[in-house]
Amino acid sequence: MTSGTTIFIVEDELILALDLKEKLERHGYEVTGHSVTGEDAISQIEKKPPDVILMDIKLAGHINGIEAAREIRKTINTVLVYCTAYSNREMLLETDDTLPSGFITKPFTEASLISVLEEALNAGSVPLHR
Repeated sequence: MTSGTTIFIVEDELILALDLKEKLERHGYEVTGHSVTGEDAISQIEKKPPDVILMDIKLAGHINGIEAAREIRKTINTVLVYCTAYSNREMLLETDDTLPSGFITKPFTEASLISVLEEALNAGSVPLHR
């Protein structure tokens, strides 16, 4: 399922974003872009929707990843996977209306990253935008 699958990374830690990109590309995913703020992510994703969005919850800028996902969901139906260091129950419940397909808790291994992505893509919980 990875061949040709496009992923957009929303992560405000540049080193982590570059590491994610490298790991994803090593497994055949195409990383189409990266944003450090929710505002920029909304703008870029609306111009060229990816198959998957990897969204950090805590972001630089005025809006967090959950708020950015809510805006994106208004116009784009794509697989959304949160990548976060925070996994408390309240935060997870706050993401419900954004229809996440998965969660990756930082720090994570390459194997867990790929496993969560493959599960999200195979589940078909949210149809790809194409």
